[in-house]
Amino acid sequence: MDLRPAQGRPARIELIRSGELPDGGHSGLRLKNQVNAGEALRLRRGVYVTVSDWLDAPPWERHLAATAATQLTRTAPIFCRETALALHGIGMLGAPQVVQLRTDHQGGTRLLRPSPTTGAADPTSVLHQHQHQHQHRHQNQDDDGARSPAAGVAALRGIPTRLHEHVRPPHMTRPETRILVRGGFTAPHLQLEMGFRDHWPADVRQCLVEELGLVIADTVPRMEEAAGVVVLDAVLGGRAASGVALTRAELSPWGTWIHSQRLLTRWEQALQFADPLAESAGESLSRVRIHELGFEPPVLQVSFELGSTVARVDFYWPGCGVVGEFDGKVKYLRAGELSGVSAEEVVWQEKLREDALRARGLHVVRWTWDDLHRPGVLQARLHAAGVPAATNQPLKKSFEK
Repeated sequence: MDLRPAQGRPARIELIRSGELPDGGHSGLRLKNQVNAGEALRLRRGVYVTVSDWLDAPPWERHLAATAATQLTRTAPIFCRETALALHGIGMLGAPQVVQLRTDHQGGTRLLRPSPTTGAADPTSVLHQHQHQHQHRHQNQDDDGARSPAAGVAALRGIPTRLHEHVRPPHMTRPETRILVRGGFTAPHLQLEMGFRDHWPADVRQCLVEELGLVIADTVPRMEEAAGVVVLDAVLGGRAASGVALTRAELSPWGTWIHSQRLLTRWEQALQFADPLAESAGESLSRVRIHELGFEPPVLQVSFELGSTVARVDFYWPGCGVVGEFDGKVKYLRAGELSGVSAEEVVWQEKLREDALRARGLHVVRWTWDDLHRPGVLQARLHAAGVPAATNQPLKKSFEK
Protein backbone atom coordinates (compact mmCIF):
# COMPACT_ATOMS: atom_id res chain seq x y z
CA MET A 1 0.00 0.00 0.00
CA ASP A 2 1.37 3.38 -1.04
CA LEU A 3 0.34 6.47 0.94
CA ARG A 4 1.44 9.86 -0.32
CA PRO A 5 0.87 13.34 1.14
CA ALA A 6 -1.78 15.51 -0.47
CA GLN A 7 0.61 18.47 -0.65
CA GLY A 8 4.27 18.69 -1.50
CA ARG A 9 6.75 19.26 1.28
CA PRO A 10 9.24 22.14 1.31
CA ALA A 11 12.97 21.68 0.84
CA ARG A 12 15.01 20.97 3.96
CA ILE A 13 18.16 22.23 2.26
CA GLU A 14 18.28 25.96 1.54
CA LEU A 15 20.68 27.04 -1.21
CA ILE A 16 22.72 30.14 -0.35
CA ARG A 17 24.10 32.08 -3.33
CA SER A 18 27.03 34.45 -3.12
CA GLY A 19 26.56 37.95 -4.44
CA GLU A 20 26.96 41.65 -3.87
CA LEU A 21 26.00 43.00 -0.44
CA PRO A 22 24.28 46.37 0.23
CA ASP A 23 27.46 47.71 1.89
CA GLY A 24 29.46 47.16 -1.32
CA GLY A 25 31.13 43.98 -0.12
CA HIS A 26 30.68 40.48 -1.47
CA SER A 27 29.09 37.63 0.41
CA GLY A 28 31.49 35.16 -1.24
CA LEU A 29 34.28 36.04 1.23
CA ARG A 30 31.93 35.78 4.18
CA LEU A 31 30.66 32.40 2.97
CA LYS A 32 34.21 31.19 2.37
CA ASN A 33 35.06 32.03 5.97
CA GLN A 34 31.97 30.16 7.15
CA VAL A 35 33.06 27.11 5.12
CA ASN A 36 36.54 27.17 6.64
CA ALA A 37 34.94 27.52 10.09
CA GLY A 38 32.86 24.37 9.53
CA GLU A 39 29.54 26.24 9.42
CA ALA A 40 28.74 26.04 5.70
CA LEU A 41 29.55 23.85 2.71
CA ARG A 42 30.42 24.84 -0.84
CA LEU A 43 28.09 22.80 -3.02
CA ARG A 44 28.99 24.31 -6.40
CA ARG A 45 30.81 27.48 -7.40
CA GLY A 46 28.94 30.35 -5.74
CA VAL A 47 26.31 28.05 -4.16
CA TYR A 48 26.47 27.08 -0.48
CA VAL A 49 24.42 25.25 2.15
CA THR A 50 24.62 25.06 5.92
CA VAL A 51 26.27 21.98 7.39
CA SER A 52 23.17 21.16 9.45
CA ASP A 53 20.83 21.39 6.43
CA TRP A 54 23.09 19.06 4.44
CA LEU A 55 23.78 16.40 7.05
CA ASP A 56 20.25 16.28 8.46
CA ALA A 57 18.67 15.68 5.04
CA PRO A 58 18.36 12.18 3.54
CA PRO A 59 20.57 11.25 0.55
CA TRP A 60 17.93 11.82 -2.15
CA GLU A 61 17.34 15.37 -0.92
CA ARG A 62 21.07 16.05 -1.02
CA HIS A 63 21.08 14.84 -4.63
CA LEU A 64 18.20 17.18 -5.47
CA ALA A 65 20.02 20.11 -3.87
CA ALA A 66 23.21 19.33 -5.82
CA THR A 67 21.14 19.12 -9.00
CA ALA A 68 19.53 22.50 -8.31
CA ALA A 69 22.98 23.99 -7.61
CA THR A 70 24.20 22.58 -10.92
CA GLN A 71 21.23 24.19 -12.68
CA LEU A 72 22.17 27.55 -11.13
CA THR A 73 25.81 27.37 -12.22
CA ARG A 74 25.53 26.00 -15.79
CA THR A 75 23.91 27.35 -18.93
CA ALA A 76 20.79 25.36 -19.84
CA PRO A 77 22.02 21.93 -18.72
CA ILE A 78 20.02 18.94 -19.95
CA PHE A 79 19.68 16.39 -17.17
CA CYS A 80 19.59 12.68 -18.00
CA ARG A 81 19.52 9.14 -16.55
CA GLU A 82 18.97 8.77 -12.77
CA THR A 83 19.03 12.53 -12.21
CA ALA A 84 16.21 12.98 -14.73
CA LEU A 85 14.26 10.22 -12.97
CA ALA A 86 14.75 12.01 -9.65
CA LEU A 87 13.57 15.31 -11.13
CA HIS A 88 10.38 13.61 -12.33
CA GLY A 89 9.89 12.28 -8.81
CA ILE A 90 10.19 8.62 -9.73
CA GLY A 91 11.05 6.39 -6.79
CA MET A 92 14.30 4.45 -6.95
CA LEU A 93 15.93 1.89 -4.67
CA GLY A 94 18.73 4.28 -3.81
CA ALA A 95 19.60 7.94 -4.21
CA PRO A 96 21.73 8.77 -7.29
CA GLN A 97 25.40 9.17 -6.42
CA VAL A 98 26.14 11.78 -9.11
CA VAL A 99 24.36 14.58 -10.96
CA GLN A 100 24.04 13.43 -14.57
CA LEU A 101 23.72 15.68 -17.59
CA ARG A 102 24.55 15.82 -21.28
CA THR A 103 27.64 17.45 -22.74
CA ASP A 104 28.73 18.44 -26.24
CA HIS A 105 32.22 17.24 -25.34
CA GLN A 106 33.13 14.32 -27.60
CA GLY A 107 35.18 12.00 -25.47
CA GLY A 108 32.77 9.74 -23.65
CA THR A 109 31.73 10.02 -20.02
CA ARG A 110 33.55 12.43 -17.72
CA LEU A 111 33.34 12.69 -13.94
CA LEU A 112 33.77 16.18 -12.52
CA ARG A 113 34.46 16.17 -8.81
CA PRO A 114 33.55 19.37 -6.96
CA SER A 115 36.05 21.30 -4.90
CA PRO A 116 36.17 20.16 -1.25
CA THR A 117 32.83 21.12 0.26
CA THR A 118 34.48 21.87 3.59
CA GLY A 119 37.17 24.12 2.12
CA ALA A 120 40.24 24.20 4.35
CA ALA A 121 38.38 22.51 7.21
CA ASP A 122 38.88 18.81 7.92
CA PRO A 123 35.65 16.87 7.11
CA THR A 124 35.93 14.73 10.25
CA SER A 125 36.30 17.83 12.43
CA VAL A 126 33.31 19.47 10.71
CA LEU A 127 31.23 16.35 11.37
CA HIS A 128 32.22 16.19 15.04
CA GLN A 129 31.45 19.90 15.46
CA HIS A 130 28.02 19.43 13.90
CA GLN A 131 27.21 16.36 16.01
CA HIS A 132 28.23 18.14 19.19
CA GLN A 133 26.05 21.17 18.38
CA HIS A 134 23.04 19.03 17.44
CA GLN A 135 23.47 16.07 19.78
CA HIS A 136 19.80 15.90 20.82
CA ARG A 137 18.59 16.09 17.22
CA HIS A 138 20.83 13.23 16.11
CA GLN A 139 19.63 11.01 18.96
CA ASN A 140 16.14 11.28 17.46
CA GLN A 141 17.03 11.32 13.78
CA ASP A 142 15.47 8.66 11.53
CA ASP A 143 17.50 6.18 9.52
CA ASP A 144 17.59 8.36 6.42
CA GLY A 145 20.09 10.88 7.74
CA ALA A 146 23.88 10.69 7.85
CA ARG A 147 24.01 9.18 11.35
CA SER A 148 27.22 7.14 11.33
CA PRO A 149 30.62 8.88 11.20
CA ALA A 150 31.49 7.12 7.94
CA ALA A 151 28.19 8.18 6.33
CA GLY A 152 28.64 11.73 7.57
CA VAL A 153 32.17 12.09 6.22
CA ALA A 154 31.07 10.57 2.90
CA ALA A 155 28.22 13.09 2.69
CA LEU A 156 30.66 15.94 3.29
CA ARG A 157 32.64 14.93 0.20
CA GLY A 158 29.80 16.30 -1.89
CA ILE A 159 28.11 14.97 -5.02
CA PRO A 160 30.08 15.03 -8.27
CA THR A 161 28.78 15.74 -11.78
CA ARG A 162 28.92 13.12 -14.50
CA LEU A 163 28.83 14.35 -18.09
CA HIS A 164 27.48 12.00 -20.77
CA GLU A 165 27.76 12.41 -24.51
CA HIS A 166 24.44 12.92 -26.25
CA VAL A 167 22.55 9.70 -26.81
CA ARG A 168 22.73 8.21 -30.29
CA PRO A 169 19.53 8.42 -32.38
CA PRO A 170 18.21 5.21 -33.97
CA HIS A 171 20.33 3.72 -36.78
CA MET A 172 23.18 6.19 -36.28
CA THR A 173 26.82 5.55 -35.38
CA ARG A 174 28.71 7.49 -32.73
CA PRO A 175 30.78 9.42 -35.33
CA GLU A 176 27.58 10.39 -37.18
CA THR A 177 26.00 11.53 -33.91
CA ARG A 178 29.04 13.66 -33.06
CA ILE A 179 28.71 15.44 -36.39
CA LEU A 180 25.06 16.15 -35.56
CA VAL A 181 26.01 17.44 -32.10
CA ARG A 182 28.52 19.88 -33.62
CA GLY A 183 25.59 21.18 -35.67
CA GLY A 184 23.47 21.73 -32.56
CA PHE A 185 21.66 18.38 -32.18
CA THR A 186 20.17 17.41 -28.85
CA ALA A 187 17.99 14.40 -28.05
CA PRO A 188 14.27 15.01 -27.37
CA HIS A 189 13.90 16.96 -24.14
CA LEU A 190 11.43 19.18 -22.33
CA GLN A 191 11.31 21.98 -19.79
CA LEU A 192 10.06 20.66 -16.48
CA GLU A 193 8.33 23.11 -14.16
CA MET A 194 9.59 22.15 -10.72
CA GLY A 195 6.79 23.49 -8.51
CA PHE A 196 5.37 19.97 -8.08
CA ARG A 197 8.55 18.43 -6.66
CA ASP A 198 8.83 17.62 -2.97
CA HIS A 199 11.95 19.00 -1.28
CA TRP A 200 13.00 20.98 -4.35
CA PRO A 201 14.82 24.29 -3.61
CA ALA A 202 12.52 27.21 -4.40
CA ASP A 203 15.39 29.13 -6.09
CA VAL A 204 15.10 26.97 -9.22
CA ARG A 205 11.79 27.02 -11.06
CA GLN A 206 12.58 25.03 -14.21
CA CYS A 207 14.93 22.32 -15.47
CA LEU A 208 15.59 20.80 -18.87
CA VAL A 209 15.28 17.01 -18.86
CA GLU A 210 15.27 14.46 -21.64
CA GLU A 211 11.93 12.96 -22.68
CA LEU A 212 10.87 10.48 -20.02
CA GLY A 213 10.57 7.58 -22.47
CA LEU A 214 14.14 8.15 -23.61
CA VAL A 215 15.35 8.50 -20.02
CA ILE A 216 13.76 5.17 -19.11
CA ALA A 217 15.19 3.34 -22.13
CA ASP A 218 18.63 4.86 -21.61
CA THR A 219 18.72 4.12 -17.87
CA VAL A 220 16.80 0.95 -16.97
CA PRO A 221 18.96 -1.50 -19.01
CA ARG A 222 22.06 -0.16 -17.21
CA MET A 223 20.57 -0.67 -13.74
CA GLU A 224 20.52 -3.75 -11.59
CA GLU A 225 17.43 -5.74 -12.54
CA ALA A 226 15.54 -5.01 -9.32
CA ALA A 227 16.25 -1.28 -9.56
CA GLY A 228 15.03 -1.23 -13.15
CA VAL A 229 11.78 -3.01 -12.27
CA VAL A 230 11.13 -0.47 -9.50
CA VAL A 231 11.43 2.38 -12.00
CA LEU A 232 9.30 0.73 -14.69
CA ASP A 233 6.54 -0.24 -12.25
CA ALA A 234 6.38 3.37 -11.04
CA VAL A 235 6.21 4.83 -14.56
CA LEU A 236 3.62 2.35 -15.84
CA GLY A 237 1.60 2.84 -12.66
CA GLY A 238 1.53 6.63 -13.09
CA ARG A 239 3.46 7.26 -9.87
CA ALA A 240 5.84 9.90 -11.22
CA ALA A 241 5.36 13.05 -9.14
CA SER A 242 5.58 15.11 -12.34
CA GLY A 243 2.33 13.53 -13.50
CA VAL A 244 3.89 12.01 -16.61
CA ALA A 245 2.59 8.49 -17.21
CA LEU A 246 3.55 6.15 -20.03
CA THR A 247 2.07 2.86 -21.15
CA ARG A 248 4.04 -0.21 -22.16
CA ALA A 249 3.10 0.50 -25.80
CA GLU A 250 4.45 4.06 -25.48
CA LEU A 251 7.70 2.92 -23.88
CA SER A 252 8.48 0.05 -26.25
CA PRO A 253 9.45 2.18 -29.33
CA TRP A 254 12.17 3.92 -27.32
CA GLY A 255 14.06 0.65 -27.55
CA THR A 256 15.23 1.82 -31.01
CA TRP A 257 17.54 4.24 -29.17
CA ILE A 258 19.33 1.28 -27.55
CA HIS A 259 22.26 0.17 -29.74
CA SER A 260 23.71 -2.66 -27.65
CA GLN A 261 22.05 -6.04 -28.14
CA ARG A 262 22.83 -6.96 -24.54
CA LEU A 263 21.16 -3.78 -23.24
CA LEU A 264 18.25 -4.20 -25.65
CA THR A 265 17.63 -7.72 -24.34
CA ARG A 266 17.68 -6.44 -20.75
CA TRP A 267 15.27 -3.65 -21.75
CA GLU A 268 12.78 -6.02 -23.37
CA GLN A 269 12.87 -8.45 -20.44
CA ALA A 270 12.45 -5.70 -17.86
CA LEU A 271 9.58 -4.13 -19.79
CA GLN A 272 7.84 -7.49 -20.04
CA PHE A 273 8.24 -8.15 -16.30
CA ALA A 274 7.04 -4.68 -15.20
CA ASP A 275 3.58 -4.38 -13.63
CA PRO A 276 1.70 -1.10 -13.09
CA LEU A 277 -0.29 -2.64 -10.22
CA ALA A 278 2.73 -2.53 -7.88
CA GLU A 279 2.08 0.55 -5.74
CA SER A 280 5.47 1.23 -4.19
CA ALA A 281 9.16 0.52 -4.57
CA GLY A 282 8.84 -2.06 -1.78
CA GLU A 283 6.12 -3.92 -3.62
CA SER A 284 8.15 -3.87 -6.84
CA LEU A 285 11.22 -5.23 -5.08
CA SER A 286 9.00 -7.87 -3.46
CA ARG A 287 7.87 -9.03 -6.91
CA VAL A 288 11.48 -9.38 -7.99
CA ARG A 289 12.47 -11.33 -4.88
CA ILE A 290 9.44 -13.65 -5.19
CA HIS A 291 10.41 -14.34 -8.81
CA GLU A 292 14.09 -14.81 -7.99
CA LEU A 293 13.19 -17.33 -5.29
CA GLY A 294 11.22 -19.33 -7.84
CA PHE A 295 7.73 -18.92 -6.38
CA GLU A 296 4.55 -18.73 -8.41
CA PRO A 297 3.80 -15.08 -9.30
CA PRO A 298 1.04 -13.60 -7.13
CA VAL A 299 -2.00 -11.59 -8.20
CA LEU A 300 -1.64 -7.94 -7.18
CA GLN A 301 -4.12 -5.63 -5.44
CA VAL A 302 -6.96 -8.09 -4.85
CA SER A 303 -9.92 -6.84 -2.78
CA PHE A 304 -11.78 -8.84 -0.11
CA GLU A 305 -15.09 -7.83 1.46
CA LEU A 306 -14.76 -7.90 5.25
CA GLY A 307 -18.18 -7.09 6.58
CA SER A 308 -18.70 -3.35 6.22
CA THR A 309 -15.20 -2.73 4.85
CA VAL A 310 -13.11 -3.84 1.89
CA ALA A 311 -9.46 -4.89 2.27
CA ARG A 312 -7.16 -4.58 -0.72
CA VAL A 313 -4.07 -6.74 -0.28
CA ASP A 314 -0.66 -6.33 -1.90
CA PHE A 315 -0.22 -9.95 -3.07
CA TYR A 316 -2.52 -12.94 -3.32
CA TRP A 317 -1.94 -16.57 -4.30
CA PRO A 318 -5.47 -17.86 -5.00
CA GLY A 319 -4.41 -21.48 -5.42
CA CYS A 320 -3.25 -21.78 -1.82
CA GLY A 321 -5.19 -18.96 -0.15
CA VAL A 322 -2.11 -16.98 0.89
CA VAL A 323 -2.06 -13.19 1.21
CA GLY A 324 1.26 -11.33 1.15
CA GLU A 325 1.71 -7.86 2.64
CA PHE A 326 4.76 -5.62 2.34
CA ASP A 327 5.17 -3.37 5.37
CA GLY A 328 7.11 -0.19 4.66
CA LYS A 329 7.88 2.41 7.31
CA VAL A 330 6.01 5.27 5.64
CA LYS A 331 2.49 4.39 6.69
CA TYR A 332 3.62 4.09 10.33
CA LEU A 333 6.21 6.87 10.69
CA ARG A 334 4.18 9.46 8.77
CA ALA A 335 0.71 8.23 9.65
CA GLY A 336 -0.48 11.59 10.97
CA GLU A 337 0.65 13.49 7.90
CA LEU A 338 -0.69 10.96 5.41
CA SER A 339 -3.99 9.89 6.91
CA GLY A 340 -4.63 12.05 9.98
CA VAL A 341 -4.41 9.17 12.46
CA SER A 342 -1.68 8.11 14.87
CA ALA A 343 0.83 5.36 14.18
CA GLU A 344 -0.70 3.38 17.04
CA GLU A 345 -4.12 3.58 15.38
CA VAL A 346 -2.65 2.43 12.06
CA VAL A 347 -1.08 -0.60 13.79
CA TRP A 348 -4.39 -1.42 15.50
CA GLN A 349 -6.38 -1.13 12.26
CA GLU A 350 -3.85 -3.37 10.51
CA LYS A 351 -4.29 -6.00 13.24
CA LEU A 352 -8.08 -5.93 12.91
CA ARG A 353 -7.77 -6.15 9.13
CA GLU A 354 -5.42 -9.12 9.35
CA ASP A 355 -7.66 -10.89 11.88
CA ALA A 356 -10.60 -10.50 9.48
CA LEU A 357 -8.58 -11.92 6.59
CA ARG A 358 -7.55 -14.93 8.68
CA ALA A 359 -11.19 -15.42 9.69
CA ARG A 360 -11.92 -15.95 6.00
CA GLY A 361 -9.46 -18.83 5.99
CA LEU A 362 -6.61 -16.87 4.41
CA HIS A 363 -2.99 -17.25 5.51
CA VAL A 364 -1.35 -13.81 5.88
CA VAL A 365 2.42 -13.42 5.42
CA ARG A 366 4.13 -10.08 6.13
CA TRP A 367 7.61 -8.84 5.34
CA THR A 368 9.66 -5.65 5.57
CA TRP A 369 12.51 -3.91 3.74
CA ASP A 370 15.02 -5.80 5.87
CA ASP A 371 13.46 -9.12 4.85
CA LEU A 372 13.80 -8.21 1.16
CA HIS A 373 17.53 -7.86 1.71
CA ARG A 374 17.60 -11.27 3.40
CA PRO A 375 15.86 -13.42 0.76
CA GLY A 376 16.25 -16.57 2.82
CA VAL A 377 13.84 -15.16 5.42
CA LEU A 378 11.19 -14.39 2.80
CA GLN A 379 11.73 -17.78 1.18
CA ALA A 380 11.17 -19.61 4.46
CA ARG A 381 7.97 -17.68 5.22
CA LEU A 382 6.42 -18.20 1.80
CA HIS A 383 7.42 -21.86 1.74
CA ALA A 384 5.92 -22.44 5.22
CA ALA A 385 2.70 -20.76 4.09
CA GLY A 386 2.43 -23.17 1.17
CA VAL A 387 3.12 -20.84 -1.76
CA PRO A 388 3.90 -23.13 -4.72
CA ALA A 389 6.94 -22.99 -6.96
CA ALA A 390 6.72 -21.41 -10.40
CA THR A 391 7.31 -23.33 -13.59
CA ASN A 392 9.38 -20.60 -15.27
CA GLN A 393 13.02 -19.59 -14.69
CA PRO A 394 13.95 -17.26 -11.85
CA LEU A 395 14.49 -13.63 -12.77
CA LYS A 396 18.18 -13.74 -11.88
CA LYS A 397 18.68 -16.22 -14.73
CA SER A 398 16.45 -14.56 -17.30
CA PHE A 399 18.11 -11.19 -16.55
CA GLU A 400 21.58 -12.68 -16.79
CA LYS A 401 24.21 -10.05 -17.58
